[in-house]
Amino acid sequence: MTNTQHFPSELLTAPIADRIAYFENCTIKHAMLEDVSKQTEQALYGHASPKVIMLAGPTGVGKTTLASTLYRRISKQFEEQMNNERDFMPILQVNAIAPTAASFSWKDFYVRILERAREPLIDRKVTAPHQLSLFPDERQNVVSDRAVADTLRRAVELCLLRRRTRYLIIDEAHHILMVNNPKRLEFQFEALKSLAIETKATIVLVGTYRLLDIRDQSGQLVRRSEIIHFPRYDHRKQKEKVGFVQALNTLAGRLPLSEFPDLQANADEFYIRSVGCVGILKDWLSRAYARHLELNNKLFNWDFIQGFAQPVKALETITAEALLGEEKVRDKPIADLMNLLHFGVPPEGEKKPKKRGTVVGKRLPVRDPVGEAYASA
Repeated sequence: MTNTQHFPSELLTAPIADRIAYFENCTIKHAMLEDVSKQTEQALYGHASPKVIMLAGPTGVGKTTLASTLYRRISKQFEEQMNNERDFMPILQVNAIAPTAASFSWKDFYVRILERAREPLIDRKVTAPHQLSLFPDERQNVVSDRAVADTLRRAVELCLLRRRTRYLIIDEAHHILMVNNPKRLEFQFEALKSLAIETKATIVLVGTYRLLDIRDQSGQLVRRSEIIHFPRYDHRKQKEKVGFVQALNTLAGRLPLSEFPDLQANADEFYIRSVGCVGILKDWLSRAYARHLELNNKLFNWDFIQGFAQPVKALETITAEALLGEEKVRDKPIADLMNLLHFGVPPEGEKKPKKRGTVVGKRLPVRDPVGEAYASA
């Protein structure tokens, strides 16, 4: 494998902050990213494309990088039409922000979509009847309904229709499922389904394996959706082991260093301390590279880099979540479906009777010592 450096040579004499920023902001192509990107684009561009695409994977695998890549590619594809038609926005990308209160805020989410679409007068949105009255008292009733979630939802639907938006990418979409009452999850699912139907846009939900709860609890939404798994590299598979090493070498070549760092010799250690996730690996290298420059360290090798890896306890948590998620993605045998169709849903098991409490003053049945044992006592 050829080890080559891929960065502007003038960076070697640039300020430290510029060199660090360059590496932090760079994105690389690697086997897993390209494979999942291809699957997602096929789902987006297919004639029978689903209304909702769920892109799920572990933390640090590169989901946000993929979402940004898709946004740039689709924007480039429609660049000429966007220049000719200034109101045309074929794709929008927005983050679903984690709630500060007990439940996800749809109002905040809708405002962020309108901001991304550069919608004017967001804070003046009102719900208007089909036929406005000339009477002042009725207009007062209209104005009193401004800035509520339902009003903003209608504004979003109209905005996306007018902008002719075809794709809406929602990053960190698992935050939508953060509610204080599990029974409210149904409302979250229905809101997503309605948004896809009313806007005629394909919604791409990007998030952790928590997104799979939609599949388990909302048959209506699943019928209109497709799940795409963005897995980490698995070193037990030779092809993926090679892919991880290639990603490691590519990242090494993007580090503005005078000499190419030989990281491949410790590829197994890099795999373990990044759990096979390129995002975690890149963040780790960024921390080590920044400190390397700040300390004016001579060598950028494994002995130096390993000191900036995530703690083992944190990596254990990430690994456990990834393994549980991978298990959720794995499909069930067809025999399970056949049994369900033939025999129906099994009845809930009867509750076990509670153990009787002891009666005060009454001995429990025990074997009393007899014979020699009793005499010796």
